[in-house]
Amino acid sequence: MRVEGDERQPGLGMAGRLRQAFRPGGKIDGERQARLRGAGNADNADATDLEQAGELGWRPGKPVLDFHPVVGDQGEAVIKKAEQQVGLARAGGPEQQYACATTGGTARMYLHGGAMWYGSGVKGSGMWPNDGHASVPCIGERGIGEPGVGQPAVLVGVDARGVAQVTLNRPARGNAYDGELLHQLAGGLEALGGRADVRAIVIRGAGKHFQAGADLDWLACMADAPEGEAYAASMATTRTMAVLNEFPKPTLAVIHGACFGGGCGLACSVDVALATPAAIFGLTEVRVGVAPTPIAAQMVQAMGLRHARRYALTGERFDAAEALRIGLVHEVVAEERLEARLGEILDAILLSAPGAIAVTKRAILAANDLLLEERMMAELAEAGRRQRASPEGREGLAAFREKRRPGWYSKS
Repeated sequence: MRVEGDERQPGLGMAGRLRQAFRPGGKIDGERQARLRGAGNADNADATDLEQAGELGWRPGKPVLDFHPVVGDQGEAVIKKAEQQVGLARAGGPEQQYACATTGGTARMYLHGGAMWYGSGVKGSGMWPNDGHASVPCIGERGIGEPGVGQPAVLVGVDARGVAQVTLNRPARGNAYDGELLHQLAGGLEALGGRADVRAIVIRGAGKHFQAGADLDWLACMADAPEGEAYAASMATTRTMAVLNEFPKPTLAVIHGACFGGGCGLACSVDVALATPAAIFGLTEVRVGVAPTPIAAQMVQAMGLRHARRYALTGERFDAAEALRIGLVHEVVAEERLEARLGEILDAILLSAPGAIAVTKRAILAANDLLLEERMMAELAEAGRRQRASPEGREGLAAFREKRRPGWYSKS
């Protein structure tokens, strides 16, 4: 994820950082270059190598370091295979760079010193930093700079007033969240929360929809994943919603199109939610045999117990007028007037003292026992994991993929 306007994150990206480090006088000297080039994984790199890798932005994972040089025909073969299998996107620059996303993690390819280098991330390891490594315009069959193609799953920009625009950026999937989107969103929120120049954040969705809930393909994978990995996925959702709910600065959501499941969780977790008249809502998890436990606390906080019980148990869809009536959103605003209304609310926030806002928000949550403790987060995450892995959860996800009624449904 790239954070505009943050001098601490210059947007060099992984390839850029490595190019800079490998230059004469860079962070990695010739001897270490040779070791790192020869190291297929962290087992072959010494402590100093790993320290240098950490300075370049790698996070601990298994492996911590996994870079390989390939040259000549071998390099061309790697490029061709990546283009065929994972839709390699090409980006211009001083050296031709390549970036692609895979189902198992992330891969980055780039040219250096006449060799094609590639790195592979391990699913769930958090090995790659959220520093804009794929935020350059992508050139390929899909066009140049098309939203969601070759870009991070979450985009962030901070304007001169300190208003951060946080855009969920998986438009082809309705901005449905998976592990990577959650990782980038949580990490971005934590980074923005620590910046004194940030006064408010606005959450949007790229494309036709705000946020369509969890990526059901990802949920199905997590249903089959080892227990520890599946629990970690549930905890990532639970923690991300808690981080947003307790964010120390004002948070706003601009909702259009579909807002289902976790999308409603985001709406419940912000301080101000605006919606267009055509927006459609639903706490639809139970329809596919899973439970909305990660957003259970926020649902009740925003909508009240009675409304949360109805819509979380029935999975019914409802329109923006009903969302306004039950307190899920604060205002329904005509699309042509939405940005102007958002500007008015942001201006009111900027007129208010940031320190006073932070103290007030924390006091409201704490005084009403609305701060989610670690123990409760763990219980909610585990309950969600168990239901997802149950026969019912598997049947619901399978029925959705196969476009049929689930086995528990009967008209008679």
